[in-house]
Amino acid sequence: MPFAVAGYPIEVVVLAVRRADSRLATVLRYARALQVGAGRFTSQAGHDQCFNALPDVVALAEEHPAITAVTVIRRDGRALLRHEAGSPGRARWMLESERNRPYTEQEGAAFFALYRGLRQALPQLAMSWTTSRGSPAR
Repeated sequence: MPFAVAGYPIEVVVLAVRRADSRLATVLRYARALQVGAGRFTSQAGHDQCFNALPDVVALAEEHPAITAVTVIRRDGRALLRHEAGSPGRARWMLESERNRPYTEQEGAAFFALYRGLRQALPQLAMSWTTSRGSPAR
């Protein structure tokens, strides 16, 4: 890491979001890109590969000697945990905890409102959006 060798502190910021929120955000970015030209759609397999790898990446970052801090944040920017080199590693645990945190009533309502809007705006994708049980989402 050339910056670490040059004496700069290296900090990693990790965005902790639920799988469903992350998938919905990829579709939202795609829809916005379509409004200004061509969008690049992220497949569910591509998304899930990265999503599933993140906890291991966070654990490695906590132990890497060149990384001075790992901060886990929510999508709204609220810091949930800051791990500094030499302290017990809990960033992976915090990432997993936030990913599994139940929705508040407001969060659930916002999720479904965005979902419905995107489903109407992108009907060509509606068939590929499924629930965790594999049945078409409504």
